[in-house]
Amino acid sequence: MHLVVTGLTLRAPLYKPLFLFHAIRSHAQAAAHPGIRHLDQRSIGEVHHTLTLWEDAAAARDYGTSGAHRRAAAIYAKIATGKIYSGRADTEPDWPTARRLWDEQGRAV
Repeated sequence: MHLVVTGLTLRAPLYKPLFLFHAIRSHAQAAAHPGIRHLDQRSIGEVHHTLTLWEDAAAARDYGTSGAHRRAAAIYAKIATGKIYSGRADTEPDWPTARRLWDEQGRAV
C-alpha cells in the first residue's frame, strides 16, 4: 500500500472559503477513487491534514493529477504553504505516527 500525509497552512484567513470549496470536492473525489483504502482529515493547530492510504503509488498519482484535486493543486501556492509525505506502508498508521512521518520526512510543496 501507499501512504500519503499532507499538511497545509493557509496564507491568510480570507482563503478559508476557497480552501473549503476545493477540500470538499477533493475529498469526494478521493472517496470515490477505486484505489483508495483509507481517507481521513483533521486540523492540528493551524495545519490542515489529510491521511490517505492507497492500493499503490499509481492510484495515489492518478488521484493527485486529475479532477477536483488537480484544480485545487493549481491554486495551492496562492493560498497556502505545506508539506507532503509519501511512502510505502504495510498498515494504516495512527495520527501521531502519520504526523511524525509528515513532520520529519515530509517535503515542501
